[in-house]
Amino acid sequence: MQLSQAQFDALRDSMDAVPTAASSVIESKRYEWTDDAPAASDYADVPGEPVKTIVSHAAHALTVGADHLAGLRRVLQSPVMTIAPWTLARGNLEACSLLLWLLEDGLTASDRIGRSLSIRIQNLRDQRVWSGEHGTAGEEPQAAARQRTDEVAEQARTMGLEVRRAKNGEVIGFPTGLPGFVELARRAGYAPEYRLFSGAAHGRFWATTQLGFRRSGRNALEQDMTPEAAIYVLTVSLELWLKAAAALSLYQGWDLNEIGTALDPLLDSAGLSSGMRPWRNSAP
Repeated sequence: MQLSQAQFDALRDSMDAVPTAASSVIESKRYEWTDDAPAASDYADVPGEPVKTIVSHAAHALTVGADHLAGLRRVLQSPVMTIAPWTLARGNLEACSLLLWLLEDGLTASDRIGRSLSIRIQNLRDQRVWSGEHGTAGEEPQAAARQRTDEVAEQARTMGLEVRRAKNGEVIGFPTGLPGFVELARRAGYAPEYRLFSGAAHGRFWATTQLGFRRSGRNALEQDMTPEAAIYVLTVSLELWLKAAAALSLYQGWDLNEIGTALDPLLDSAGLSSGMRPWRNSAP
């Protein structure tokens, strides 16, 4: 992909501008679904808070992804950082792939609520682990998290969901737990990208030498970010975030063309193809 300097600057700046413009449209909807939306169908099957929690989880994930995109813009301004962009891209990929898993097409209301409850259980499990490792946290946060876990499991049981437990009795999911991020990325179609970004985030030599360094001598490396690498990390990250934003919009029954009207001028200035725009059926 070849871009002029002006197009590259527009692409980099779109990491802030695109989520801001899209969020303006989304927030104008006040996160309310339309009468014929998949969310409305789920709510009709299971009224109350569970479907609202699904939307809350999705909105949170989209916001987390947007924050990582904004960070990408900053670290790719002079002086350019060469490893941080891949770490930020990984964070965006994790958030967006989680959203896409939660809002996957074809799920029943019970299946989707089970996934949402599995996200909550994983959060509570992580909270317990953190408080146990944090020297000043004490027993109280762990006890509160265990109690909340029992409450979520009871909520799932009363809704007719299977509560899966580990051999030690710990709740895993309803009926399956939250997949790991490698699996989430695979389901989203970004497994190779996730492994590459993770390699850089973890400081793996095979990844960092491809992405953030160049040889400056037989036995010397110098930090470097090529234009091709910068374009790649920006376009992959933006493409995935747009897919996630579209998934939330479709679940709520919103017209994607409203987001497209707001975003098309920004993506045009960055020289990005119609293939990256979920509101368009095909590239010209």
